[in-house]
Amino acid sequence: WLRRHALADAGRLWQAIHVAPGWEPAIESVLRERLHAVALDDAALLDGCLTDPPASKLTLAAPVANDSAALEGSSGLPLEWRPLASLVSAADPRIAGLIGEWLAGCYAIDTTPSESERRLLPIGSTLVTAAGHQFRRYSVSFHAPDDGDAGILARQQEIEGLDRELAELASELSQATSRFATADATLAGMRGQLQQLRGRENDAKQARHRVELDSMKLTQEAENTRLRGERIGAEIAEIAAAQIAETAARDESAATFAAFEA
Repeated sequence: WLRRHALADAGRLWQAIHVAPGWEPAIESVLRERLHAVALDDAALLDGCLTDPPASKLTLAAPVANDSAALEGSSGLPLEWRPLASLVSAADPRIAGLIGEWLAGCYAIDTTPSESERRLLPIGSTLVTAAGHQFRRYSVSFHAPDDGDAGILARQQEIEGLDRELAELASELSQATSRFATADATLAGMRGQLQQLRGRENDAKQARHRVELDSMKLTQEAENTRLRGERIGAEIAEIAAAQIAETAARDESAATFAAFEA
């Protein structure tokens, strides 16, 4: 039936509302099977549902568009009695109006009401505790979770909390990935600079080695030049000594010859 009326993928009411923490059993107690009401976004679908009703019980959430109905007031009632609908929020204002209608006459109370407090209740109104127990003027209904609905709102809120946490973790992961990419790019740049510095260091070592070789060559050439100078000096000294000896011998010979002639 849902597929035939294009409602198979339609959301359920419990997926569209948020309940104040701790008050989920109270809302489940009052709404019961209406928590599974099928959200009817297109009002035109309602006509087809009316001409072809489902074979089993089903509630359609078909709020009136642009409805400005306000939550029921609690004038004349104790201030600590809060409209139960005030503990439920919905992003869609139409759903908020629907919740206001279904929870009309229901008030949240933090403690078990006394008999005198119950006498203050208008006919048709109900006091609901956080545990889901309902107190009317002439009756008390104790809440026991249905197997299919027990904790459905709390689980939904837990899922929403996990979704928010997941989104936060995804955001943190994205930021961490961005930081890692930046750090990786910086590391790559530093590695490139290190490679350049190593290249420059290698060039400097090679240049130093060439300078050391040139210095050694120059030192050797200087030593060779010094040795050659010493040899030339020694040769010059020998030649000078030979010249002196030759001059002395020549002078001696001239003196001898002069004496002989005399």
